[in-house]
Amino acid sequence: MPSPPTLLLEKNPDDFHSYTSTTSQFLQNAYNSDTFPDPNNMFLRDPASPTYAVRYTVKVPYSVPAFNCLGVVLTFPGQLYYGQGIRDFVCAFAALNQSARADSAPTWTKCQHEYLLGQPIAEGCIWAAPAPPSSASNDNTTNTMSYAVYFGRLELQGPTYNWFKFAFRSCLTLFIVCLLWRMYFAHYRPLVANLGRLGLGDGAAYEKFELLVGDPTPIVLSHPLVCLVFVWDVWLSPVYFGLATIRVSQFSDWWIFFLGCLYGSRTLWFAYFTMRYATYAIKRWHVEHRFAAIDPGLVAMAVVVFSGPMMWVTANTALATYFYFTWSIFDTSSPGLSIETFPVSVLRYACTSYNDLKTKLLMRLQLDRPTNSQRDLSSNPVIDMVGGSVYALMDKQPMAKRLPLFSLRGSDCFVSCMDGHGNVVKKLRLTLLDCVDVAPIALKRHRHQTTTMATASRAPTNQSKSPANGIALCPLDHPHQSFCLVNRQICAGLYATAPTYVHLGASKCKWVL
Repeated sequence: MPSPPTLLLEKNPDDFHSYTSTTSQFLQNAYNSDTFPDPNNMFLRDPASPTYAVRYTVKVPYSVPAFNCLGVVLTFPGQLYYGQGIRDFVCAFAALNQSARADSAPTWTKCQHEYLLGQPIAEGCIWAAPAPPSSASNDNTTNTMSYAVYFGRLELQGPTYNWFKFAFRSCLTLFIVCLLWRMYFAHYRPLVANLGRLGLGDGAAYEKFELLVGDPTPIVLSHPLVCLVFVWDVWLSPVYFGLATIRVSQFSDWWIFFLGCLYGSRTLWFAYFTMRYATYAIKRWHVEHRFAAIDPGLVAMAVVVFSGPMMWVTANTALATYFYFTWSIFDTSSPGLSIETFPVSVLRYACTSYNDLKTKLLMRLQLDRPTNSQRDLSSNPVIDMVGGSVYALMDKQPMAKRLPLFSLRGSDCFVSCMDGHGNVVKKLRLTLLDCVDVAPIALKRHRHQTTTMATASRAPTNQSKSPANGIALCPLDHPHQSFCLVNRQICAGLYATAPTYVHLGASKCKWVL
């Protein structure tokens, strides 16, 4: 196998013709009917080179008029990524009659440069050859002829870049693991210790507590860097992201279509990024009440649908012209001979039924299972179910939502309280305090002052962190309660103007009942 051809960026037409000949010949040597004889094998990969190719057997009519050219273009492989030069080549090829097309057989190829933010990322070429006689679609007539049409790509990001991606993603994995511990799982330590030492503080004796850990995904997404870094990670592999798009542009091979959907679902991070950073504008203009929270899991399902069937619709209809327009927006280096890929890429509350879809399923399998051979259903009137006060507060005061576009219910912790016989007699729903937009309270300056409504209204407050959202955080430690409590009582020695207060549990426990 010869080495990959050198990238040519000269705008001289003679140089570009030389580049097309060299690059196309390199790809044709790797992908042809001899190296891949099975005509039903559409997606081809040569392990000896940083390339891949897509092969379709296409019937191309003779003498196709210009106004019908788009229909021919959309039947070719990799059609979404055709720049103006390749589209003109396909139209000129389709416009030839039978004799003219036979005479031009040696020149059935065209290449283009591909950029991302002005940096070369790949070389793309298209070429055609008469379909082999064994092809099922090779039923040539006087009006049409079948061709094996190839669209090949040569990746320009070498081994050094691949090692960089490996190191970056390894560090990203460690970063996420650290966030999972620091932002979510570490908060279980004081909760478990408090329950074992203090119980619930309701005077009842419980033999055992069973904790059902929630889904930390919404909490980790609340970190502003997570979505930003993962969006950048998507752009680290633009060539293979393009391959995923090509895979979902066909239905002939369902396994290939599924792989394209799976890889294309990485666009989920663009949705999360938009939702996370739109929060700043929503909080700035205090319009939380105009937006409904969305389960991140449902967003993921919607993205899979978009990256699959919706992309198929785009690639096989006139909607593809939107992509053709965006390819040329910043195409200034080699007009018509390259594409720029960046522009296109941008009590009710205490019950387990008040949950996201995936959590409801887990509740059925785990939380509401029988114990000690006795049925223990959440509908049993003997079981006292408490908690979820945060969601009742958010319904009344939407400004208390820290992330108004994300449903954070899936991250809640459920505690089953059992008596000496192993029967569940009480269930708690606890929400992490980081889901709530709270404001700190200023400490009182004079000991002789009392916390009457009059003095509280005259007390100085931090206006920049004024609890206009209706909920304030008490900074004191409350050594006799296992978890945070939400009420309208302010602790002695504090100023606040909020109608609702959150009191931290012992050892600064951040789980709110």
